[in-house]
Amino acid sequence: MPLSRLIADPSHRRGLFLLVLLTVIWGVNWPVMKIAATEIPPWTFRTVTSPISGAGLLLIAWLAKRSLRVPPGRWRWLILAAFFNVTCWHMLTAYGVTMMASGHASVIAFTMPIWAALLGLLVMGEKISGRVFAALAFGMAGVWVLVAGRLFVPGGDPWGLAVMLGAAIAWAAGTIVLKRTDWRMPAMALAGWQLLLGGLPIIPVAAINEFPHLEPVSYAATAAVIYIIIGPQIFCYYAWNTIVGIFPVNVSSISTLMIPVLGVISGGLVLGEAIGLREAAALVLVCAALGLVLFRR
Repeated sequence: MPLSRLIADPSHRRGLFLLVLLTVIWGVNWPVMKIAATEIPPWTFRTVTSPISGAGLLLIAWLAKRSLRVPPGRWRWLILAAFFNVTCWHMLTAYGVTMMASGHASVIAFTMPIWAALLGLLVMGEKISGRVFAALAFGMAGVWVLVAGRLFVPGGDPWGLAVMLGAAIAWAAGTIVLKRTDWRMPAMALAGWQLLLGGLPIIPVAAINEFPHLEPVSYAATAAVIYIIIGPQIFCYYAWNTIVGIFPVNVSSISTLMIPVLGVISGGLVLGEAIGLREAAALVLVCAALGLVLFRR
């Protein structure tokens, strides 16, 4: 679809606006999450952020007079989406971000598009066009440029790679569940229920293993948790559930490849992580992927 027609479509304009905000907020989230996860044990960290974010989204939806009702026959799919998108994704990223640079953790996590595209082909029968295939190639080349030569050297952490790849595959599976289900409920309520339900299994593990050993945390970690609840979770989960309902799964997935680039840049600015020619080359490749996906259907 030409760009002029894309902008003329109100739903596409809304989707692109949400996509821009989501990209910035999720991109900056990676170094912020590392600040919080470095001081707060992972299960406790997610116990604080996930259920509270879900309850907050449901409260906002209720105040906006949106229905919170889950239609009949959707509960099993809702629980499955919550398991992949929240329980698995949140816990794996909480561990993974402490095992490598935050920017590189974001890059590994956002290999999600390749898994989503493949799962979309297998589960939903979505065809991978030449343009989408080229976008995948550019995007994954950008990912490889960032991680090549840094994981299997002294100081690298192959386990961190494995954990973040697991997070990417879990998120891809959750995206497919979202896409294949006719939810018939507001996106805000859908996101809220996922965060709440996906966060519930985390609470007892944190209560048993971590609560008895908690120590005071810094103001920086406290501020990081507040940011994560309001931005990356309450707003971005609403935005993501809206975006995957507007664009095909390949488009909604590949278009978010800009997030790890911002993750690398913000990791350098906030945490002093390395930024050089490797990161610049990745930025060019990922922008090429975005152009291929966003400016044509």
